[in-house]
Amino acid sequence: MGIDSGSTPPSPPPPEPEGDPAISELTKKIQQDPKNPILYNDRGIAYYNKGEYNKAIADYTEAIRLNPKDAVVYKNRSLAYKAKGKYDLSLSDYTQAVKLDPKLAD
Repeated sequence: MGIDSGSTPPSPPPPEPEGDPAISELTKKIQQDPKNPILYNDRGIAYYNKGEYNKAIADYTEAIRLNPKDAVVYKNRSLAYKAKGKYDLSLSDYTQAVKLDPKLAD
């Protein structure tokens, strides 16, 4: 047997906080202001960047429900659908984005 130093082993480091801090912060803001489409779009972007396309699509969909004239959100949702291989839905959203803001076609 090895020598016992009499000390207790070091405790493991605390677990990392769950989730992404940006997503957590946006979720808190959404809870405070649930009718703000910008917050849903921003959290959708955060989910998209993590590859969590279903969550991104859900947030973009809520942003569109709250503000159906925001072309950028349609474009963002189009990109999420494309990443999932749902090209028909992607094209539909992209078409709507360009209808709302023709400059997005450039």
